[in-house]
Amino acid sequence: MHLKELKIEGFGAFEEPAAFELKPGFNAVTGPAGRGKTSLLAAVAWCLGRRGRSDLADTTDDVSGFTDKGSSGESGGSAVTAVVDNLARPGSNSATVERRLGPDGEETVTIDGQVAERGELERLLSGGGRPWTRLSERDAAKPLGILSSISGLSWYRSTREELAEKLGGRCVELALEIARVSGASAAMGPPESASFSLSSESSRRMTEGRRTLSRLAARQAALEESVSGSIDRLERLDRRIAERLPYEVMRINRELPKAAEILLPGMVIRASASVPDPVSLSSISLEVERADGKQVARELESAGRRASISMAVLLAAVASRPRHILMLDHLDGILDDEARGRMAQAIRAMSGASQVIAATHGGPLADGADRVIEL
Repeated sequence: MHLKELKIEGFGAFEEPAAFELKPGFNAVTGPAGRGKTSLLAAVAWCLGRRGRSDLADTTDDVSGFTDKGSSGESGGSAVTAVVDNLARPGSNSATVERRLGPDGEETVTIDGQVAERGELERLLSGGGRPWTRLSERDAAKPLGILSSISGLSWYRSTREELAEKLGGRCVELALEIARVSGASAAMGPPESASFSLSSESSRRMTEGRRTLSRLAARQAALEESVSGSIDRLERLDRRIAERLPYEVMRINRELPKAAEILLPGMVIRASASVPDPVSLSSISLEVERADGKQVARELESAGRRASISMAVLLAAVASRPRHILMLDHLDGILDDEARGRMAQAIRAMSGASQVIAATHGGPLADGADRVIEL
């Protein structure tokens, strides 16, 4: 899957409509600061379904940057339209995806002109692999965060935290419901088999009490079932990460030597995973050594070195599990020309398996791109 055409209106730096053609391989987006390079990448991510964070380690808080003037256009609001080609779907291998935010704040997604739910978009884009990844300059300084994300550990932690929070809430509800059932039962008074007769008013209250008790007992049973289901989901999630994490790290380690050879000649990078009991304490680590076996102290690594390590991890991840689209936002900003040249070589290697859209100020990173979009 790759993007063939892109149209942006009222989004970030693009106050007026702008249209772009892209190639399946390596696309470099260049131009002076403030012309919309980052906005273009954010627009792609937003159009392809981003909820606020990408599937990797993108930590940018603002993905949209909708312009104040976005509502002044003919249709008003902000819109991004992408023609997606080479899709794995029957009938047609291309589709036009549009995501629009109206002046009233209402958001719509259409596929080939038909209104679509988010799930439909995800199914369309995920056929045959992971749809897209966006990596920012800030992420480049966090190679361990990138490794955690591409291995699935970050997803596991956030998902487990969400499930555990819901489970805690249901347990509190269940405890309150049990207290209500106990209180209602105590208020029922003597059973019908008591030796004295009940007045009509007492009988009515007894009947109402039994109905209330029955409703509360049904609610308690439903909550017990919900709590049990949440516990089962947590256990399945723990089993999944316990099986997946070592396997994913093994796959990445197979590709890291080749990635390090391109980006960090004379260096060795290794990833390792720890899956203890309880599984929720699982962790991941990176070791960087010189070829002579001497470990490099993490605190001595420069920002440029960390960016190169991040790119090596990303390159290894793409080689082990290709993404359809890679968006790289000014990753070369903290590198010298030699390191930029090596990064360009790595990106060209990645573009064989993924469509790469890289924002850059130019120089070696744009050299050799299949298409250069100059803003």
